[in-house]
Amino acid sequence: MSERLKSRQAATRYRRDCHEMGSPLEPIGYSRLAAAIFAIVAVLQLVRALAGSPVTVARTEIPIWASWVAFVVAGLLAWVGFTVSHP
Repeated sequence: MSERLKSRQAATRYRRDCHEMGSPLEPIGYSRLAAAIFAIVAVLQLVRALAGSPVTVARTEIPIWASWVAFVVAGLLAWVGFTVSHP
């Protein structure tokens, strides 16, 4: 039996088991949901960085460069999530 067929059969068993257990999301749905959330976070961080809006947490001001880093990281995670969710 080929590796691809074994992998496909294992994925089918996993989906069936998740459905029987009442799992709300399959792995692809979870990846898409996580990717959408990361995309929203990335857009919000980009808006904050471009607008230069000050953010203070417990009397500590968060620098603008942190939003650029967060934008890149969240954007990459969103891209990976969307890429993985498309077979």
